[in-house]
Amino acid sequence: MARERRGGKEGGRTTSTFLLATALVVLAMTVEGSKWDVVSKKVATFLPGVAFSSATEGWVSGFGFHTHGPSVLYTQDGGSHWNESSISGGLDSFVFMSISMSGSNGLAAGFGLPTVPGIAVSSDSGLSWSKASTADFIEDTFLDVQALDEKNMFAYGQWSDLFDRRGQGVQVSSDGSSFTSRNWAQANGARYGHFINATYGWVAGGNPFPLLPKPFSSEHVQITPHLVLERGVGLKKVESSKEYEGVIARTLDGGKNWKQLFNSTASGYNCYFNGIHFTDDSNGWVAAHYYNSTSGHSGSYIFFTKDGGSSWSVQLQEDDLHLFRVRMVDAKNGWAVGFKSPDLVLFSANFYRTSDGGKRWEKSYINDVIAFDIAPVGTDLAFATGFGFDFSSNVYKWTS
Repeated sequence: MARERRGGKEGGRTTSTFLLATALVVLAMTVEGSKWDVVSKKVATFLPGVAFSSATEGWVSGFGFHTHGPSVLYTQDGGSHWNESSISGGLDSFVFMSISMSGSNGLAAGFGLPTVPGIAVSSDSGLSWSKASTADFIEDTFLDVQALDEKNMFAYGQWSDLFDRRGQGVQVSSDGSSFTSRNWAQANGARYGHFINATYGWVAGGNPFPLLPKPFSSEHVQITPHLVLERGVGLKKVESSKEYEGVIARTLDGGKNWKQLFNSTASGYNCYFNGIHFTDDSNGWVAAHYYNSTSGHSGSYIFFTKDGGSSWSVQLQEDDLHLFRVRMVDAKNGWAVGFKSPDLVLFSANFYRTSDGGKRWEKSYINDVIAFDIAPVGTDLAFATGFGFDFSSNVYKWTS
């Protein structure tokens, strides 16, 4: 069995203040033998986004070999073969970071250029994509999208336009094509979000801002605000602040008004928030990235709430880990995904699976690739992409 590249000791709090509900931190258990199999190799250059609606039908998004720009590919045979979708309407986004499908309609988004939004929509099951109707953005950065249904869609991130130079929060659509800006009015940047219906949702974020106007080139990809992957070399640190502040806020009216529920600094955590997922109006999970000034290690938490976000407890904490996403199937079953690199040279995609609502997280991994997202199909099947040293992305499948 391949040995996981691991390192570091548990840690992460920078202050003794603890205003959250006390909870037992559950350490992940490494699975003996990875259940991840390569479905297809070198599908495209950089594929951070993945979505599957069934065991056979799926989509990936990112930066393509042939497009040299934003790319969406689709499969109808479980990932064995992929076809490029057509992209029209002057979409000049550098890369589609996230993709989501509901029925025949879909949403993809990433990094846009002046007057050209990084948001695209599809109405033909992802075969073709066109520019969404939005405000005239000067620049925009969307790390997360959600097609709640065929009409109600959300793009989470930050933007700048003539009327809102520091826009952040969510772009909201009720018709599957045109979007309205909903600023979450927090001091820190919006990163990820999740709605359970057209009006009730949460956004998670914090500093540092993504602010990655050119995250991709032929020689490097900015993986996080702190790390760059150089082709054939490995990970390099990017100098940035190690003082973080994370925020989670909730809306009950589709983003018109927001209430801050969790501020990490006020609660004694030096962290910012990434992917967030709620299964109903009570149960939610969020991934967070921290820095421990005592140990000198960074790492990740998974926080859990059972009261809609009013109070949070830590379910998982691990050094040298960067979690991007939490994807729940239901209140018991779900995944968290990211990567681990103790020495900035060796790294592995790490996947954490729970079947008891997060009381225990079972870990599996794939060496030498970085994973940004996961697409569960029920509780017994999941798909993911992995981005490696050679600047190509493979598609992987997990089965129980």
